[in-house]
Amino acid sequence: MINKYNFETIDLLRRYCEEWKQELEKAGNRNIEIYIVHVSFDALPEKEEREYFQSVKTALALPEDQVDKLRSVAGKILFAQKPFVKLVKDLGGKITENKQER
Repeated sequence: MINKYNFETIDLLRRYCEEWKQELEKAGNRNIEIYIVHVSFDALPEKEEREYFQSVKTALALPEDQVDKLRSVAGKILFAQKPFVKLVKDLGGKITENKQER
């Protein structure tokens, strides 16, 4: 059920972004590019790792080792997202291999 809502929310965001871009262009603003980066544990290829992170409770306080693991895997997922890589490149930066493998 939640995945359905996530998909619908992301699709809605994409449509809003396209509308905003068109409105800005009509108002004479230069073309802007909006980068939508979807970060999800579903992107993890290894089933065991994916299931571990999907089972982490949503809480304001987590054990330190879990926080470290979450931070590490967040970078791993983020650096693998094509829109994020394109954003970094378009801004003149680059992601080194060791960052992508985190």
